[in-house]
Amino acid sequence: MNKLIIVALIALVSVASACSNTQYKTAAPVIVKTLADLTQQERTLHETKMQEIIDLSHKLVAAGQITAIFTASIVDPATGKTLCMTGNNGARASILHGETNVILNCSDTYPGRSWKDHYLYTTGEPCPMCQSAIMWSGFQKVIYATSIKTLYCDKCMTQILIDSNVVTGYGYGLETYNAAYTPLEIIGGVLANVTDNTVFENYCVNKTFWTSKTPLCNADYNPKGCSSAIALGSNMYMTVFVALVALIASLAL
Repeated sequence: MNKLIIVALIALVSVASACSNTQYKTAAPVIVKTLADLTQQERTLHETKMQEIIDLSHKLVAAGQITAIFTASIVDPATGKTLCMTGNNGARASILHGETNVILNCSDTYPGRSWKDHYLYTTGEPCPMCQSAIMWSGFQKVIYATSIKTLYCDKCMTQILIDSNVVTGYGYGLETYNAAYTPLEIIGGVLANVTDNTVFENYCVNKTFWTSKTPLCNADYNPKGCSSAIALGSNMYMTVFVALVALIASLAL
């Protein structure tokens, strides 16, 4: 009995000494809506606006702007008007992705305008930099076609591997003392069947300067999450450590 009590106390001390493995509160990724979640009217609007920037991408690439496969636009949903459209301008600066470029250009065209109730469209899912810029700018919705997963895992395009909905989940740090944080809405996969085949090539085969060396992707990934039987959670290592400590203690007594 004494041995069991000592082992239990060792285990409790080990657990008590554990600390959080991140500096911030863990945030759940925002749910990404798909076409199946939209009304026919919403679907028509988003597909029409996405086709506009797909056409722009084809035009810019044909003119020699090879990085303009990433194009973006800003739309005022109150009027249905596309205010600005542009493409990636990596030749000028590597941070001028389609999304950041269109925000900067449109802000110059409409000085002082708030993007709070506006939509941003992009042919490729926003990278962490672009998603952050979209959030800081206050857009209501972001709508993309091809996902980061497809670009990296299936097409071997280099990416910073943090999905846009994960970035958005951690936007709670934008909450102020007098304004609650409301995550923007993300709609993914709009006309992805088009962009996956006519905008973004298979860079695993057609190698270029943005071809990834070896995409490191999990073949068993399940977007719905793992079953509780195999999901050990973020405290897996601590659980194993405590078990080992308890085992060693029991053997030594």
